[in-house]
Amino acid sequence: MEIFPDYPQGNVDQVINRVSTLLSRTIPVIAIITKPFADKVRIKSLRLHKTSEDYITIVLATEMGMIKSQTILKNISEEAMKEIEKFLNTYIIDRSIDDIRNYMAGDQFFSERWKGTNVENIFDILKSLTEDSGEEKYTIRGFENLIDDETVDQKTLRKLIRTLETPDRFYEFLKGYGKVEDVSIFIGSEHFQEGMESFTSFIAPYKVMNEPIGYVLVIGTKVIDYQKAMTLTWYVGNRLTELLTFLSRVGENKR
Repeated sequence: MEIFPDYPQGNVDQVINRVSTLLSRTIPVIAIITKPFADKVRIKSLRLHKTSEDYITIVLATEMGMIKSQTILKNISEEAMKEIEKFLNTYIIDRSIDDIRNYMAGDQFFSERWKGTNVENIFDILKSLTEDSGEEKYTIRGFENLIDDETVDQKTLRKLIRTLETPDRFYEFLKGYGKVEDVSIFIGSEHFQEGMESFTSFIAPYKVMNEPIGYVLVIGTKVIDYQKAMTLTWYVGNRLTELLTFLSRVGENKR
């Protein structure tokens, strides 16, 4: 069964949502795919749109075709907005959100000469880009696979589900797998996370230019086809690496 369908270039969210669903239908597991760490990828362009008299919307496009948008309270003229947009595009192209955040945290931000622009407006716009917008950062599919499994202790499973559904708790849980460089398997007591003695985990990173930007995590019972689960986890991670590396190179060639 082909679990990695073709999608239009750059539609990364749709690919991840679709693939995680198909993965959970191919084997009886909970399938989780974290979305690319948007703060790590390079910015291709920024656009400002006046959505009302007192609000503007900031739209970022990254090298992978990912879009990040945020609306902030800011009453500025169309002329000033175009000037700021032009200035910011000169400054942020090829930088990441992390670069901007680190730049603002240093003394360089305050000593920089922002010629021909409104310093306060620029500061507010850059600050809004570095804040967490609360957007979905990972997809989860397949809870029903383990809920319907009579061999799984449902109390333990409910606790696991609560952890996986809560972003802060999930990312702490994810850290328990340590530094993952290649597809890895954790069986029962091999997990460092509490309450995972009854489960088996398969995890693989996906990368851009050898830099991990997301993970494929598959959780099932200890009675599972280990070879199939391991192969599929590796396969999805590898295909996401190929796709996002390709999109990154396309973005590079367009500049």
